[in-house]
Amino acid sequence: MVALFPNQDTFVRGEISPRLHARASLDLYRAGLSECENFITLAHGGIRKRGATYFAGEVKDSSKKARLIEFVFSAEQAYALELGNLYLRVYAYGARVGTVELSTPWPEQILDELLVYQSADVMWLVHPDHPAQVLTRVSHTSWTLAPYDFKTGPFGAANTDEGRTLQLSAAVGTATLTANTALFHAGMVGQLVRIDMVDYSNIKPWEAGQIIKPGLGSPTNVIGILRRYDGNVYRCSFSSTTELEIRTGSTPPTHTRGEEWDGTNEIDTTGEVSVVYGAKWEFMHSGYGVGVITEVASATSATVVIYSRFPDEVVSGPSWDWRLGAFESDNNADAVAIFEERLTFAQRFSVFASKTGDFNNFQLGEKDDDALEFLQAGGGQANDIVWIADADGAMVIGTTGGIRSLSGSGIDEALTPSSFKNRKSRAYGCAKIQPVDAGSSFIYVTRSRKVLAELTRDSTGRFAAEDITQVSEHVTKKGIVSLAYQNDPDPILWFPLANGEMGGLTHQPAQEVRGVHRHRLGGEAAGSDWGIVESAVVTPGLSGSDDVWLIVRRTIGGITKRYIEIMQEPFEYRAIETAFQVDCGLSRNGAPSNTATGLSHLEGETVHVLADGRVYKGLTVSGGSVSLPGGATAQQWHVGLPQPAQAATLELDVGARDGSMIGRRKKIGKVILSLLETDTTGLKIQSLIRGKWEQVKLKTIVPPDGKACLFTGNVEVPIDDSWEGQGRIRILHDNPTPCTIRAMTPVFEGEP
Repeated sequence: MVALFPNQDTFVRGEISPRLHARASLDLYRAGLSECENFITLAHGGIRKRGATYFAGEVKDSSKKARLIEFVFSAEQAYALELGNLYLRVYAYGARVGTVELSTPWPEQILDELLVYQSADVMWLVHPDHPAQVLTRVSHTSWTLAPYDFKTGPFGAANTDEGRTLQLSAAVGTATLTANTALFHAGMVGQLVRIDMVDYSNIKPWEAGQIIKPGLGSPTNVIGILRRYDGNVYRCSFSSTTELEIRTGSTPPTHTRGEEWDGTNEIDTTGEVSVVYGAKWEFMHSGYGVGVITEVASATSATVVIYSRFPDEVVSGPSWDWRLGAFESDNNADAVAIFEERLTFAQRFSVFASKTGDFNNFQLGEKDDDALEFLQAGGGQANDIVWIADADGAMVIGTTGGIRSLSGSGIDEALTPSSFKNRKSRAYGCAKIQPVDAGSSFIYVTRSRKVLAELTRDSTGRFAAEDITQVSEHVTKKGIVSLAYQNDPDPILWFPLANGEMGGLTHQPAQEVRGVHRHRLGGEAAGSDWGIVESAVVTPGLSGSDDVWLIVRRTIGGITKRYIEIMQEPFEYRAIETAFQVDCGLSRNGAPSNTATGLSHLEGETVHVLADGRVYKGLTVSGGSVSLPGGATAQQWHVGLPQPAQAATLELDVGARDGSMIGRRKKIGKVILSLLETDTTGLKIQSLIRGKWEQVKLKTIVPPDGKACLFTGNVEVPIDDSWEGQGRIRILHDNPTPCTIRAMTPVFEGEP
């Protein structure tokens, strides 16, 4: 038989589904692995041991679940927020920020359901069971959290039953609100109420050609009360007997609400309002008032604190023209975002957007920059909105039934009350997990939480979604918990899985790179042989690369511990002494010492150590410290839990003259590895059928002073294989040192 030398020089498809293990005719098969654990796939083609994790601290209460949220003011001012059971803490660049701790309304059971949006120093956090909150960074060590104050809306649909009325006891201050039918319940405390005046007998709209004349008697008599087109009410008085004529009736004079305008000033240049002399317009009220319910006494009586003055007509008699606030105690905002400088909230099927540039103003109007609402933004089906996002000039609305996009009616046209289009896209339904911006696309989790979908926009402005994890469906079917996108040093989407593994997707679609990899963090937890990743976020790091923050649950000394850890930048182009390849680890650099202290978070655990470039494995932390054997000393230490990385190949299918080699007997004699900066003393290879590990050896290189040596080049490894195998091998690297594999060539013989 003739020996064959098939070279696999790319692994960009990562760990592919067992469903594809016989599809050798596919290009992705030749770029795939059957297993890729604690290795990441590189856009250049190879695989590299992932960055290890640095211990930053323990959560406030390890017995309860916690979650991380990123807060990024700028690349130089970035934070990770620890949200736990009814509290919030702040971390930055590897350490907790002072003693900052805030009380929050969210119990641990709903933390994963919170959706957030941040702008500069302000973050909005929403959950349907709790009022929206606003987190404000006052300074690095001063933060505040308070309910968002909805004073001008949004409101739900208007009451259309003229038999159901409301009446206030006063127009300002605190008043009693009385309903003529059962309406109020305890959950309405904090809900807005708006009441419009119904009796328009003494209110006239602007009318073209209308002439207002001063009345008899005192020249300062009030002689005209007008309702403007936008609902605001004014009265007119004169300082002389000169009349005022309204010529068109379309647009009244501009002014600031609450201020008076003296007609002697020359402000009219449009011809719409003609002021001859001495007329004064005085703002009365908006035609309606707004208050907030602070107490419910009965089904027909409630106490209201008034935000904006109610018309006298609302006090003197009942009104059926009223609307309740869109949000109440158990029916609050589901999602939040900023779109075209509008603060936007979503609730069930509706979207409410503020006035442009004024996040506190939800008063509706007809001007382009007025607040707006879409009560059926979720489309024709009754699909709940689970998130909203800004995507290249369109508001992308993720619903349980699919994706919709809301935008201006024309190309590059802003969304306004009079210019909009609401489109349905061919896309999967969405889970209530915040999507991520991946540069040229959005990536979101489908309703099943088992698929990652990539949302892109075509030249016509329409959105379409593609399942980008179909090739590796067995990984995401474990259930996706959350998403975090890292840009630098490698574009990777990180997603904790329901079984505690950390999923990764190297994502560079322009280079046709989409490779899935799995990660098991060092240590173990109840029911698991690895540390359970419960939360992940990404923030800019001090080095220029992104920091990946994790909350990892482990069992330490029989007790459940939840630690905040930061995935370190992968090793490249540095000295071996600086390599950090342990999980939940710490580093020390000082005077030579036989002992490293400060390790109480790993009490009783077996750890690996890289000390001045020398590898020590199987040491035990005792009394919060670990000592090197034989009295050895070191200046630069890296201590933590083992982080073994392994990869396994697919069945070989090359060289047959009469068709496929799939299913035929093969035997591998040796493997040629192309390595980059790899400590070969920790590198082993085995045949999947025989299972004997073969150590990679460099006979011509002797490590100086026992230090690990980083090798770049090709190395041959004899392997003990069997004719009963499929020509598959597994690679393992278990030292606390770097490993990068650029390519591998299994040298094998096969049946003719």
